Amino acid sequence: MRRFTVTGTLVVSLGFPALAARGAAGETEPAPGAIVGRTGGNERDCVLFARGRGAVAFAVTYGEGDFRFDGLAPGEYMALSAGRVASRIPVRAGATTRLDFGEDACVAIPAETWSATRLRFGQTFVADASRIESLSFWIPAGRHRLAIEFREDGPSGRRIAAREIGKPAVWVVSERFREGEVAVAPGRRYFVEIASLDGTPWQIGTPGRGDAYPGGEAWYDGEPMLDADLGITIGSDASGLVETAAARDGLGFVAEWPGSGLSREAGQTFLATTRTIIAAYANAGWGARPDPKLLFEFSLRAGGPEGRCVAGPTRLPMISDWGATAVWFPGEAAVVPGETYYLSLRRADGEPFYAYLSRDVHPRGCAWRDGKPLEEFDLTFSVRGERAPGTLAYPFNVVWEARGNGVAVAWETSFPCVSELLLDPAAAGARAIPGSRAAASTHAFEIAGLPRGTDYEAVGVSRPFGPEGAGFPVRTAAFRFRTDGAAAFDAPSSSAGAIALANPGFEDALRADKKDGARGWTVSGNLGAGATGAEGGISPPEGARMFGYVRVPAAGEEIPRKIDPAERSLLLQEVAVVPGETYVLSALVLAREKDGGWQRNNRARLLALSAEPGAVEGAALRRLAADAALREARATQWYSTDGKWRRVRLKFRAAGARAAVGVELYRWWALAEDAVFVDAVRLEPLRRGPIAELPREDEAARAARHARVAERRKGTPVLVHRGASRFAPENSLQAFNAAMDCGADGFEIDIRRSADGVLYLLHDDTLDRTAACSGSARGLTYRELLACPLKGSEAKIPTLVSVLELARRRAALLHLDVKEPGLQDDIARLLDAAGMWDHLVEVNAGNAERIRASATTHLLRYKGWLPDDDAHVRGFLEREGEMVFVKEDPARALAALGRGAVEAVPLPPDLEQDW
Repeated sequence: MRRFTVTGTLVVSLGFPALAARGAAGETEPAPGAIVGRTGGNERDCVLFARGRGAVAFAVTYGEGDFRFDGLAPGEYMALSAGRVASRIPVRAGATTRLDFGEDACVAIPAETWSATRLRFGQTFVADASRIESLSFWIPAGRHRLAIEFREDGPSGRRIAAREIGKPAVWVVSERFREGEVAVAPGRRYFVEIASLDGTPWQIGTPGRGDAYPGGEAWYDGEPMLDADLGITIGSDASGLVETAAARDGLGFVAEWPGSGLSREAGQTFLATTRTIIAAYANAGWGARPDPKLLFEFSLRAGGPEGRCVAGPTRLPMISDWGATAVWFPGEAAVVPGETYYLSLRRADGEPFYAYLSRDVHPRGCAWRDGKPLEEFDLTFSVRGERAPGTLAYPFNVVWEARGNGVAVAWETSFPCVSELLLDPAAAGARAIPGSRAAASTHAFEIAGLPRGTDYEAVGVSRPFGPEGAGFPVRTAAFRFRTDGAAAFDAPSSSAGAIALANPGFEDALRADKKDGARGWTVSGNLGAGATGAEGGISPPEGARMFGYVRVPAAGEEIPRKIDPAERSLLLQEVAVVPGETYVLSALVLAREKDGGWQRNNRARLLALSAEPGAVEGAALRRLAADAALREARATQWYSTDGKWRRVRLKFRAAGARAAVGVELYRWWALAEDAVFVDAVRLEPLRRGPIAELPREDEAARAARHARVAERRKGTPVLVHRGASRFAPENSLQAFNAAMDCGADGFEIDIRRSADGVLYLLHDDTLDRTAACSGSARGLTYRELLACPLKGSEAKIPTLVSVLELARRRAALLHLDVKEPGLQDDIARLLDAAGMWDHLVEVNAGNAERIRASATTHLLRYKGWLPDDDAHVRGFLEREGEMVFVKEDPARALAALGRGAVEAVPLPPDLEQDW
């Protein structure tokens, strides 16, 4: 056995020949190759299979999951990680092949740390297939009764599926869905929520770095979180594999017969539904450490235990207590759909072992032990087959590079495919850039001319060529890039409204035992950290100091060793805030560990809570740290950043005039190296426009608004094109408010995005016609647009947020004209947060197809434009359709409908502020 460590990853050779046999005399032995890559998460295995030889090596990864397999004979290999199968990966003589499961665009978000305690957790995501097969997540502690719900678009979207988890959920939860139970459309945005059924708060696993999935975001108790995703895996039918049989209702070890866990051979009968089997999983226990002596043999037989051997045996270790998966190359395990087969499992040395059982949930088979059927049980197993011949492709050697205002990307597939590049697939206005029409094994794309200073996600997709393969897209790689370069971390821009914190960067050397807050922060806890300069190869990202620690064990110290009680430091600072206002607390954090911390040993989180004067001083702070109030504080998830500085943010609403804000650092075990630091803490009021935040609305106001909107929809709604421009400039808050004062039911708006990401309203590409400036509006920041008042007035170009808030307060119907591609996802997020989908009565086609087609959008039809000739108005009103569209002034339409005057409402002053 060879064992070596690469970037914290345990890699083990299983003792099979790594190189091909030497040829005839005089022939040169081919140079070995290598496979390097990432699994994309902590505590993940990667098993490598060679054609005809079974498993040849495996790795258990930490951090971001780096692994490397050296000394490989040239040829084809298969790799398996976290249930994902990379098929037919070539190794070339003297070359290195890169395989990156971490860039797979599927929804497989690692769960390394955990969230704050809440009742409901949600995640938006983009479907990559036509149906969802499973949902898996991790509960760090406790047993909880939970329910799962899927919705279109977001939390306010149409519900498409819901179910209760049948038994109390504990630890790793995996729910399977029947075919057709969760039907989705590839490329569309969806929302999944997992909620407590009995009102008991709970926690869910999260990725250590927070925002790990480019296509969505986490929601806690109905509110979107900054820099956060949930650690969930959503299984779909997009991988080229289809599950043919499974039983997961695990019983663990059953001590008494029937069903004793001890046997020399275990198996499961099942009915084949595909023409070839690719992967078979079973749980048969494990040792404390991977050991080549504990190899297991998987094989497939026709009919039952005594049947003809169809495939195998293939050998591999039980790497973890979640079992192991055997993999066969396409065509190695050929089966006949509709016939019965037998999955056999035994130890390679013939010794007894435990094969864990499931309740009898697979209707077309049962578990076997030493040649005897156990009709009351199934194994804990699954079998997956290739959906159709030639559909199991997986990309390798994926490379990408941000180039100025564009990106270049390339990848390879092991057989010819047709490919395309999707730009911003999570956005409603995603762009698809087609590749060559001819099938190829290499795929390259280059995009230029994108808006400057903009964040993008790109996903490459390959489709196997041919009539059977053409319908099955293969996810290639998902990556983010920023035009005009990318920062090492996202630092917020300075704001004149920022709240001054004392000693925010710890430049005034703060001691860990300082309890009086004389240097800005009051510290409580036993971590023993303090302000320091560069230490352990870590340098402060801003200034000369940071707060935290690096620990290396002393000679002879036992490691790993659990620390009891765990060490923690709580840093809090009392600040004055405005009740009801929303704030963003941010900080740079770094946490790392070495050898065995599961990417959660050293961690940090941000906190904010209401505080009375003096609550963070001395003994009061210690009482606060131990009190339930801290556990109920507004908090981020725990972050563990794999040794990289990362800016994290917490959004909170001030409940009183004082708040305590700060950071908590934590250390659980003593490892080979521990480190956690914080620096550059900032507190700013939330600027609604650029951050796209609407004020919170109480339930009574929301119910009254929806009732008024429903009333408007039932009549003959009158909408004013770009507002009542007879009284104020078009597309201004003043024009929209004037339209409502005249008695209109709503208005049409034109939406664009500024160079710094703010959604705003302007019809033309240029400023010449409507504003006191000239030239193109493209490329201008919102601050630059504010310097251009609308012609003939002091009215400003409004943000979409301010217009939506006006429409919410006036219960106005909306006609959206989205002027640019790529805006729909952000617009949908605003509609979700504000609960305003029922306000939409028309959405122009072109850049808003998905909003227009959403099941939460219920459009009405226009009768048309109101005629200029009053003699034709009555006949016009008898046309088909529900709505009337008018320009400049709705007075004539309202008079024709017999509507009286309405009470004018002044434009709320807060909407005229710089949002």
